[in-house]
Amino acid sequence: MKNVLTFKWPKTTPFDEVTRTLDGFSYAVHVPLDQKGKEKMNGVIAFSDAESAYKIYNDPTAKGTLHLSMQQETIAPLFSLSQDELHKVPQKHFNGTIKVVDRYNDVTPALQDLLQRRPLSDFHESDPLIIGLDCEWKPGMQNPVALLQLASNEHAILLRLLEIRKEARDFPPSLRDFLAHPGIRKVGQQVDGDVFKLRKDHSLVTINYEPLSAFPIWHRCKPRKLNYLSAYFLGTCGDKSSQLTNWELPLTRKQIEYAASDAWYSKLVYDKMRSIKYDPVKGVIVP
Repeated sequence: MKNVLTFKWPKTTPFDEVTRTLDGFSYAVHVPLDQKGKEKMNGVIAFSDAESAYKIYNDPTAKGTLHLSMQQETIAPLFSLSQDELHKVPQKHFNGTIKVVDRYNDVTPALQDLLQRRPLSDFHESDPLIIGLDCEWKPGMQNPVALLQLASNEHAILLRLLEIRKEARDFPPSLRDFLAHPGIRKVGQQVDGDVFKLRKDHSLVTINYEPLSAFPIWHRCKPRKLNYLSAYFLGTCGDKSSQLTNWELPLTRKQIEYAASDAWYSKLVYDKMRSIKYDPVKGVIVP
C-alpha cells in the first residue's frame, strides 16, 4: 500500500523535529513554531528511507509543494528501551568545569574555555570544533530562552541570557561571533528549535548547527529522547527531573547539573553516532 504525502516546503523556516506514528507507519514530522509558540505542521517525511528523506530535507532547491510517495511498512528499531529499563541505566553527570555566567563581562572569558584559549580564526568549517548546545526556558513556548548551555568534553558554560541582557541590554560580540562562526559546529537533540528560539527571543543568529537526527541511525532508535539515546550509545544517562522548572530564577545545584549534562550528552551522543558506520539501505550497522 502506498501513501502519497503532499506538503508545503518553506525552506527558510527553522524546524523542530518530533515523531508520530500513523496507521502502523513511522513518519518524521517537521514542525515549525510560530511567534505565539503554537505548532504548525508544514510537512511530513517518512524515515523508512532515511537517506532519501535527508537528501530531500537538505536540498537547498526544494521549495513550493512536494509530493512524496512511499511504501507502507513497519520498521523495527535497532535500539529500544522501556521506561523501566531506562531507570536501571546508571546515571552520570558532567564532571568537568561548569561556569554559570550572568554578567556581561564574564561571557568572553567563559567562551575562551570552550575555545581552548585559541582564537576563532583557528577553527574551520572543514574540521570544526564540536560543541553541545541546549536551551532552557520557563515552561511555556511563549517564554523566552533563559539559559543557553554550551559544552565541550571538559568545560560547560551556562549563560543566563535574561540576566546578561538586563545588565547590558545586549550580548557581547564574542557570543554573537561564537554562535555565527562556521568553524564551530553546534550540535544537539533539538538544536533546530533551540536555534530558532535564540533568534526569535534574543536576535542571536547561529550558523553551522546539526541535530542528532541528521544521522540515519537516529531514526532506528525508539524512543529518541536524549536520555534514551545516551543509554543506547553510551551506557549512561542524566537526571531529567529538573527539566520542567523555572529557569528564570537563580539556578539550583540540580538545575546546574542537569543543564551542563544535557549539553555534554548532546555532544557525546553526536560524536558516538558519527563514529558508527550504518547502512540505511540495508538497515544494518557495518562492522
